Parts: sequence; C-alpha cells; structure tokens
Amino acid sequence: MSLLVELRDLESLPGAERQARDFILRNAQDVVDMDIRTAAKRSYTSPATLVRLCKRVGAGGFGELKLRLSSEVQLFSRLNLAAMDATQIDPADSPDAIVGKLVTMTLLAIEETSTLLSVESLRRAAELIVGARRVDFYGVGASSLVAMDAVYKFMRVGRNVSHYQLQDRQYVQAVNSRPDHGAVVVSYGGETGFILRLVDVLKENGTPVIAITGGRQSTLSRKADINLFVSPRETDYRSAAMSSRIAQMLVVDILYAVCNSIDYEDTADAIRRTRISKDTFPD
Repeated sequence: MSLLVELRDLESLPGAERQARDFILRNAQDVVDMDIRTAAKRSYTSPATLVRLCKRVGAGGFGELKLRLSSEVQLFSRLNLAAMDATQIDPADSPDAIVGKLVTMTLLAIEETSTLLSVESLRRAAELIVGARRVDFYGVGASSLVAMDAVYKFMRVGRNVSHYQLQDRQYVQAVNSRPDHGAVVVSYGGETGFILRLVDVLKENGTPVIAITGGRQSTLSRKADINLFVSPRETDYRSAAMSSRIAQMLVVDILYAVCNSIDYEDTADAIRRTRISKDTFPD
C-alpha cells in the first residue's frame, strides 16, 4: 500500500497533523534524511505531532515512516508521479489544453493505481472468482459501466457472471446470493448507501465480497473481504469520474488476466471460440 497516497488521503486531520502531513508530501525526499526534531522544526509542528501522524498510517515511529518513504520516493520519481498533483480543468481551457490535462490525469491515475494494487489481494480475488459457482457484479452510475465491461470479459471465457443496471434487480441478486457465489462490488468512493446495503445483504448470506474502490478508508473497504484499490486521485467534478472509471477498468483487466492465467489453456480456447468476426453473422 502506498504510504504517500495514504498520507494524502487522510481526512479530518487536526490542524497540526495536516500541516505536518503536507510538509512531508511536499518534501518527501528531504524528509528521508531528517531526524524527527528537524522535521518538526521545518514543518512548524512538534515531534509528538509527527508521532501521532505516523500512527495514523500504521508506522511504529518516525524511523519506520522514513524507511517506507524512502522506497516510495524512488518509485514515484521513476514513474514521474507527484503525490500533491492537482490538475484542474478550467472554464477558459482550450480544447488542446483539455486534451493534455485529461491525458495527464489518466496516465497519473493508471500509474498510481499500479502502486496501490496488492499482488496477494489479486491472487486471492482471482482464486475466489475461478472457484465460485457464479460471480455477481454490483455497481451504480459510472461503476455500473465498469461492472458491465467486466461481465462481458468473464462471460467470454465461460464464467457464470451477471450484472443488472437496475437497482432493484441488483438487490434481488444480493438476496439470492450464496456462500459458494462471489461478489465483485465496484464503488469509487465506497460510501454509496445503496451499495453498502447490498454488501450487508451479501455478508449476511455468507457471500465473499471483492471491492474495487478508491476509498481505502471507506465503509466499503472495511466490509469487503478483499480490496483492490484504484487511484483515489481526484481533480474536480468534471474530470474525477473519467480518470476513476479508467482506473477501475484497468483493475478489471488485470483481474481478468490473472484469472485467465490460472487456467490458461481453457480460457485461451474459449477466447478463440467466442471471437466475433465479420463471418460470425453472415448476411
């Protein structure tokens, strides 16, 4: 899990901790070489404030935080990521500027998602899907489009999968779920009331839940059995849904590929058989 992203997305921090957090994010490379007293002085906070911030992200102390920070600084530098980047689309932007900004935001979301994905979580999720009698996908709004895309992919390789766009049908799906089913819940923020209600129903029925979400501290992430995190990088209301949707679809593609690698020959044959060409539907 990315420490830089976790720090950036901490919410409701007290003023001093927020100040320390922002200092670390903006000066991560320098912080690696500081002791706690120097960092406190440079951030105009205190050593106690830094210790409290460390505990919020699961670090035992400032030394452990610096160790985690050191490896991430190198990774973010190699990927050309900026933890505090906040590209915005402005009303006065020309079409050329909008193209450049959206491409940049999308690339950043994809690269950042790659730092958040846990290989172990991907493996567990793939094994769950491959071993389940059926897999139901859930999502509303833009997340419903991601679920539909996933269903088409997994259907091509013979998986028993489904997704309904209407909320009442998704609810019936959840009510009829069983312990030998699997559920993949797509929700960028992880706080949609309807989705959380579905997850409660799924858990009551013993159905294991895989969440694809950007809300690492969300209610959904706490309820899910397996979390596949996408970049929580948001810009503004006009562009956040675009980059988040693409990041979610990337995770679906990766999950699909990992599932297929478990039973490669059979899935490769299924993909060949279900390929649609101009000869599939002759005139």
